[in-house]
Amino acid sequence: MEGTDKPTRDDNSLTTAAADGLQAALYTGIQQPYDSVRQIAGAVHIDLPELNIAAAPAETRTGSTAWFAETIGGAIGMLPLIVASHKMVRAGSSFTRLSTETSVLTASGMGIKEAGLTGATYSTLFQPVQNDGNFMLEKAKNAGIGFGTFAVGAGLNNALRPLFGSFSSGLSNRLMTVGTASLSAFGAGVVDAEANNLAGNPHQDALETGMKFAVMGGVIGATSKNYLASEAKSVPKNSDIFFGERPAPRPTTGDFFGPRTSEIEKSLNEVKSRYGENSQEVASTLVQLGDAHMVQGRLSNPNAKASYEQALGIFNRFGEETPQTAWVYDKLANVKQSSGDTVGAANDLAKAEKIWRANSKNPNIPDENYINRRTEDLARMQVLNNFNNRRPPEIKP
Repeated sequence: MEGTDKPTRDDNSLTTAAADGLQAALYTGIQQPYDSVRQIAGAVHIDLPELNIAAAPAETRTGSTAWFAETIGGAIGMLPLIVASHKMVRAGSSFTRLSTETSVLTASGMGIKEAGLTGATYSTLFQPVQNDGNFMLEKAKNAGIGFGTFAVGAGLNNALRPLFGSFSSGLSNRLMTVGTASLSAFGAGVVDAEANNLAGNPHQDALETGMKFAVMGGVIGATSKNYLASEAKSVPKNSDIFFGERPAPRPTTGDFFGPRTSEIEKSLNEVKSRYGENSQEVASTLVQLGDAHMVQGRLSNPNAKASYEQALGIFNRFGEETPQTAWVYDKLANVKQSSGDTVGAANDLAKAEKIWRANSKNPNIPDENYINRRTEDLARMQVLNNFNNRRPPEIKP
């Protein structure tokens, strides 16, 4: 909303900025959505009362305090509506049994198609048509712009995030997520402004719109959940919010005993594309794949063993004696024991126990009862191995 200085306004006044920020939040968060719903209702001959909560924000000087306040306020108003749009897309996918989980991962933790559908839903439901003409045609045009805007943001982050890899520090990963999400969202905002300008909609300032999207991207990137799987929490949680972090998507289809290996393999390719071949996120997904192989029975043990060993090789890059490596050693011990390799199982379980004992204060290791049970398992395997390795007495001539 770039404009000229006005004698009755001080765009650098904190009072003016606070009022403008609140007005922008109310306008984008309540007034515009209601106007859009009212238009849609009118198209099907339902008359809703006119509601005047907030006028469009005043023009401000670019870079002024009021300009930043309006930008942030607009982002705050849009954010819940974007989250709601994403929820609707997810609900629709589940209802129609169409999964978007296997699309390319993005800053939002969504596939490009899912991101685009979120943008189209937001534009259709919560942004009113501001041009005269055929209502349905204008709605379709705006939905197309919304789809393209959000898909561009998703694609940008998908290209940017892998360039920086994954860090052993959770704070470093979080800061990188915020940075790449904000930058990608800024690009999406610029695309949105220019597309609307080309479509003949009311003029949008590209810088302001880009900043508004960047604020949203940064906020959600900072508040989304992201942590590596541990023994207590065996799969990473997913973020449901737009432009959030999502290390390893959980497959949405599966058998009675859990997700199918084919679904996890698709997820694995997506995580590799986003985080890189040797990221901890890939290792966590490989463990999920090993778990899926294990529930299929003894014939799948070689595949489970291979998946766990790949995961262990990646985790070792970040530390050879960490709760993550102990977790995988424990799983490898189960695989080897079930296939009859009690010697290998005992060796792996002994490594896991050693790490657990050395990290007793770490919240990511199993509880004491579990460790004690596994210690008893190790003792039994060692007794069995000693028995199997005994030598028969020599027979003297």
